[in-house]
Amino acid sequence: MPNVVEPTSELPWTDMRSSDNERRASQRPGSLRPSWDPPAIDRLQEWASRVGQDPSPVLLVEGPTPTHRATLYRLTKTVQDDLSDSWLTEGLVQNLTHRLSKVRAIGSIIPHEWDLLWNLLTLETLEVEDPLRLLVDQGHLITEAFRAIWEARFRLDEGREVKDVVSALSKWMTCGELDVGQRKLLTELGITREPSSTFERLDLLFFILALAKQNELVTSTVFVFDGLDRVTRLGIGRRRAFYKELFDFSVAAERWARLGAPIGFMLGYSKDHDPLNVIESAHPKLGRKLRSYALV
Repeated sequence: MPNVVEPTSELPWTDMRSSDNERRASQRPGSLRPSWDPPAIDRLQEWASRVGQDPSPVLLVEGPTPTHRATLYRLTKTVQDDLSDSWLTEGLVQNLTHRLSKVRAIGSIIPHEWDLLWNLLTLETLEVEDPLRLLVDQGHLITEAFRAIWEARFRLDEGREVKDVVSALSKWMTCGELDVGQRKLLTELGITREPSSTFERLDLLFFILALAKQNELVTSTVFVFDGLDRVTRLGIGRRRAFYKELFDFSVAAERWARLGAPIGFMLGYSKDHDPLNVIESAHPKLGRKLRSYALV
């Protein structure tokens, strides 16, 4: 069963019961029927049980209101997550980065920012197995990330500070602002370039997750990104950028599902105004991909 991620203070729905207006709306002829009936819950739970093992890491979940969808997520008993729509303003990859930095490693007594990375540096023995070993040997950005982790482990054995290494590596992975000392440290660890695309940023994030899974630091986790229908109401420039980011994310998530990243994503939306049709008209590949993720 997927790892339970503790809810954050951003959760906007403290009362999970439908309001009187929502109940009346759901009972009107022709109104949207809540999609949290038992068969839907069974299908969602079945999908969630395969996270980290199945090549389909994304699930599209439709419900008439955020409250209905939040109820559906919780009825699966797999997700207690940040259900706010902050990802729509800060960007999907940035939001994912922030949430992964808060994931606590199994057995971690004193959790830290980027606890998974901290524990990869301090494990007594670090294992890397196929298919990750094949990626590490191919000479791209993941090779530099693993080499830096390995070199950092030697340095820590010599009494270096863990915090400084974690701070520098996490900023490098996420394109954060590095100071002169951090750049010098990264060079010493074998880092020669910085991630320059959404794909490279996601590769590094998913690689850390997959490596943590191989070393039994994390179990399967499900994150919720709710409010997908609101994307269609963004300004045209922001909307186009969001479509590209979402498409790149879905491609990377599918790739890393095959490579063992133990994470799944639920995309929640309301079908008012046919958002999938709007998205497909603007970005056909993304639209088709989203439809393939539908909970049916």
